[in-house]
This record gives sequence, C-alpha cells and structure tokens, in this order.
Amino acid sequence: MTSLDALKQKILLNPEAKAEYEALLKAEQEKLKVNGSTLMDKSIGAQG
Repeated sequence: MTSLDALKQKILLNPEAKAEYEALLKAEQEKLKVNGSTLMDKSIGAQG
C-alpha cells in the first residue's frame, strides 16, 4: 500500500476530511469542465 493509499484511507475514515476531499475533487472537476468548454468555444469561434 502506497502512502497515497494510506492517506486516502485516513481521509475516507474521517467524515470531516472526506467532505473536504470531495469538495476539492468537485472543485477541480468543475475547473477542468470550465477550461474544456472555454477551449471548445475558442476553437469554434476561430473557425467561424
């Protein structure tokens, strides 16, 4: 088991840390979604 796995286990066993971890994960995914759609808009705009 890597230290990352151990850390993840520790987080998931701690409800407070788990909520924080999931919030960070969600924020990161939203950021990626926004970046992705921005890139799409730019490439579509450049063609038009």
